[in-house]
Amino acid sequence: MTSAAGPRLAVAATCVVLGLAADALGLPAAFLVAGLAVGMAAALGPVRTPTAPRGLVAAGEAVIGVSVGTVLRPGALAECEPRWRPSPVPP
Repeated sequence: MTSAAGPRLAVAATCVVLGLAADALGLPAAFLVAGLAVGMAAALGPVRTPTAPRGLVAAGEAVIGVSVGTVLRPGALAECEPRWRPSPVPP
């Protein structure tokens, strides 16, 4: 185990614990939200955040993409689209 493995394992363990807690509370996409929260806290925290190998980052991005894809319904964007258009006149 390298010296960078300790902080990485701590971040991963925190993601799992928060993901399980969020899932128990019934939060949709619990592990996605937990991972984003832990990542933001690690990035903004005073301790240097561990870097990950490029392949691991790509795999993480794929997991996030699949997670988002499983939460969204196909018609969700179509339902929101009329409200996204900029309009000088309120509806």
